[in-house]
Amino acid sequence: MLYIHLNPRKHGFIDDFRRWPHSSYPLLISDSPTFLARLPSLDCFGGRQFFDQAHCEYERNACWLHVELEENLEAA
Repeated sequence: MLYIHLNPRKHGFIDDFRRWPHSSYPLLISDSPTFLARLPSLDCFGGRQFFDQAHCEYERNACWLHVELEENLEAA
């Protein structure tokens, strides 16, 4: 789920994954009615707070890995 939510940012379609119009992320963290399996999705992360925290950590780590990969390719 982290990969899916952050993929549009990874590929440069948007600067903030939270604003991608086709993402389920906003619906999962909101209280708006939805057909999505919100509670089971959030429970996989230990709740809403940890769901958001996991996304932020994954994004931060993915950015660092991307920078390190680019630096290694340039050095080669």
